[in-house]
Amino acid sequence: MASWKSGGARSALLGDLRRHFPHQAEQLEGIARGAGVGLRALAAEWLRCLREPMFAVAAICEGSAQLYAALPADAVLRHSLSEGRFETDEYCRPSLTAPLLGVNEAGLAVAVLGCFAPEGRTAPGALLARDCLERFEEVEAALAWCRVRPGAAGHALLFADARGGLCAVDRRGAVAERVAPEAGLICLGVSPEVSAALREALADGEAALHAELAALWGGDLAGADPVARCTRLVVPERSL
Repeated sequence: MASWKSGGARSALLGDLRRHFPHQAEQLEGIARGAGVGLRALAAEWLRCLREPMFAVAAICEGSAQLYAALPADAVLRHSLSEGRFETDEYCRPSLTAPLLGVNEAGLAVAVLGCFAPEGRTAPGALLARDCLERFEEVEAALAWCRVRPGAAGHALLFADARGGLCAVDRRGAVAERVAPEAGLICLGVSPEVSAALREALADGEAALHAELAALWGGDLAGADPVARCTRLVVPERSL
């Protein structure tokens, strides 16, 4: 397997990006020009960022479908006027076109978890999150599209919509699998003990879930509300 630092890995990423994600290839070129860095250097930074684990959960919280994601220290809030159908608000890393967490004006929210595994197909599956926000209004349409699109293994995408839909497509393995919520929660890639703690917190309400997620991730927490069409920083309530 090629190192993310290798020229071959960067060339493969850029080639697949232009082939399968042309809008994002154009955005990447714009980021490179704006930052005054070479495209291949920015591709190396992409690969480094995408190999770092991303954490997210999906929940039916007090009757509403919500997504939550851990934010790295360099995360920024971006409003995107894309060439697709919908405008979006999303948390992302400055060098990436793919969001960590976002919602579009039609009420579809998406979050990404996992980390890039560049064997085989090179284009990271996380890039599908950006195209879904540009294209779709409902969970089922986004889910069906993601299951047949090319992309390397390693990431799962969580979806929620303003109609109450909540689902995930798990692309961490060789086959893209649909994942439905259990007891109102989708929490992939965690131990049974952590899963049980999150479900118990969810049963106690939104504030309890926020506190449990903040304790689990140990950093900034963001949420996406598809009904309100907004993303937000979540500040857990602290007990006195």
